[in-house]
Amino acid sequence: MPQRIGHYTLQGVIATGGMGTVFKAVQESPRRTVAVKVMKAGVNTAAELRRFEFEAQLLGRLRHPGIAQIYEAGTHREGGCSVPFFAMEYIPNAKDIIQYARDKDLGIRERLKLFSQVCDAVHHGHQRGIVHRDLKPGNILVGSSGSPRVIDFGVARATDSDMALTQHQTDVGQLVGTVQYMSPEQCEADPLDIDTRSDVYSLGIVLYELLCGRLPYDLRQVPVFEATRVIRDQTPDPPSKVNPKLRGDLETIVLKALEKDRDRRYQSAAELGQDVCRYLAGDAITARPASSVYQLRVFARRNRGFLAAASAVVAVLVAGAIVSSALYFRSRNYQIQAYELEAKAQGAQNYLQDVMDSIGDMWGDTVPVSHLLETFADNIEERFADQPEVEAEVRSSLAQKYNLLTMFKGEAEAREFAALAEEHFNEALRLQRELYGEDDPRTLSLIEDTASHFGVGFDLERAEAMRREALEIRERSDEPDIDGIMGARHDLARVLADRGKLSEAEALNTEALEHFRAQFGDDDLETSSALSLQAWIRQLQGRSEEALSDRLELVAMACRVSGSGTDEEADALTDLAGAYVSMGRFDDASSLYEETLPLSLERLGIKNWLMEGHALQPEAPTLLFFWESWCPFSQLYISEINGLLRKDDSPLQVIGMTSLSHGSGEDDAESFVERNNLGFPSAVYDGEVFKDLGLGGWPAAVALHEGDVLWKGHPYKISRPFLEGLARGR
Repeated sequence: MPQRIGHYTLQGVIATGGMGTVFKAVQESPRRTVAVKVMKAGVNTAAELRRFEFEAQLLGRLRHPGIAQIYEAGTHREGGCSVPFFAMEYIPNAKDIIQYARDKDLGIRERLKLFSQVCDAVHHGHQRGIVHRDLKPGNILVGSSGSPRVIDFGVARATDSDMALTQHQTDVGQLVGTVQYMSPEQCEADPLDIDTRSDVYSLGIVLYELLCGRLPYDLRQVPVFEATRVIRDQTPDPPSKVNPKLRGDLETIVLKALEKDRDRRYQSAAELGQDVCRYLAGDAITARPASSVYQLRVFARRNRGFLAAASAVVAVLVAGAIVSSALYFRSRNYQIQAYELEAKAQGAQNYLQDVMDSIGDMWGDTVPVSHLLETFADNIEERFADQPEVEAEVRSSLAQKYNLLTMFKGEAEAREFAALAEEHFNEALRLQRELYGEDDPRTLSLIEDTASHFGVGFDLERAEAMRREALEIRERSDEPDIDGIMGARHDLARVLADRGKLSEAEALNTEALEHFRAQFGDDDLETSSALSLQAWIRQLQGRSEEALSDRLELVAMACRVSGSGTDEEADALTDLAGAYVSMGRFDDASSLYEETLPLSLERLGIKNWLMEGHALQPEAPTLLFFWESWCPFSQLYISEINGLLRKDDSPLQVIGMTSLSHGSGEDDAESFVERNNLGFPSAVYDGEVFKDLGLGGWPAAVALHEGDVLWKGHPYKISRPFLEGLARGR
């Protein structure tokens, strides 16, 4: 066991497995106990390092109470190889979900409630395009709080450990993983043929084991090749064979999750979790046709007393059920034909979706991704002439990919890609409206999902228009969802704040905040989000004292809800430091940080200046902006900072910092500076200062004055008042 990895001092081994070793460790700053997972060696080339970094950024953005947070990802030199590692949330007194249920002697309902929380967490990861690939009890832990946490989400994808990478190209036919929990398609060992429904199957295995106390197949003494045949071909024992209490709806739910044909499975973890919740509530589940007999049984279960006093009515209903059953069998052939058509549509959609998602691995390379998208876009109308629902999904995905490409190009090409994104989105929305109607939840979902994508910074004007449309749809509903309406107002307020429409943003967000406080309480996540936006709006308006009061409340809220030393508290403290800097209260800001950095060329590790030289001013208030030319978010936010700076910021020293990581060269960096028309100097540095400051990824920014760290965080949290306060000094 090494003594240290990165910023972490290792204390002992928690577990070992096929993918690597997990250590208990202590992080230096902020000081906290973490779990460090060191993967097997295999990430060596610049392309693999770049891909690992991209995947790690995705994983770091997973924020859900049911997913163990990844704090940092990096590489550790070991035996001449670059070994990936992840620093993750440490879960004290953790047990896997099966052991926890056994030790606590949980009943069926308690186990189902626990499992539904797991489904919600897995669905959160799926919504962000990340498949777990190794769901099993050992990766679903329950700690002292009694709430489950899914660990290792997406780690297999980030490191390719589930595919046993020994070279740049994975060979179809290799099989590595926890066989008992693998889906039939994973047993084919084709890494390109795995989607979120593989995780749904694995969840089904976990649910079977949670309810039955054993796995659906006994594979303990079976060779691997025979085990994969069993998983692909053998029908599992019905849960009721193990426990007669599981007969009925619960058995139906489990067996649908374990369907060999993934088109017949639950299509998402959310669907599976929702059916479990319906069962718990005594409602009709969706996993079976809603025949009259079935609806009668559900009604009887929920209204036993009433039916006992209405035997005559029951007799009539039973007679009606017999007639409807006959009609059901007459219509069965039509249902089979409809199902075959639906399966074909789903297959076409999944194929194209997988192909387009694979493009993400090449973002930022010299591969002409735009040419590939153009190829996929050709003749869409002809390809899906009889499948408008598939065409809408494909166009929506194309719009999102074109939007992402705007981050890699100059202004002219970015406008071209933005126009193509607009074209595909409009056509997808037109098809959805024709298929389902203007106010259908599926149409609303497309509008809100795409608004989120545009709202990252690609096209705020379009994001605002879509948020307004989504709010109008929610408000004119016959049965308005007040929580949903307030959430839509909050979402619109965020976009309006980003566009500088502060008065309207404040009015909408204030209404949402008051509702969230009254409905969910002061410590709810929705309340916290709305309060944070209120503080941001007030800071932009120059109402510093009010913004500071909000930030102090958010820090106290984070400590109450998440505890001291957590990521939530660290984020709240970062925002508090930003409020102090905006007010020129440098002593208060620096008291929140332990790091110091007396400015000098040697201390910054500057090797040379790009484009032109710069005379460092050690006493001046300074903003360091750490960027890399290959990172799209660096380009997005460095342009934002460049636009915020003005000539009257003369006391403020801004320095761009690049280490030329992941195979980028000085020519790439100089092109980046020139392309963004930077008005401040940029330098190549040796990378040590990045580590000394405890920064986890690019882009990042650090505010300094006289050697004190005043603030460090993501550049999107920097505002014009922040820069003015930093330039103004103490």
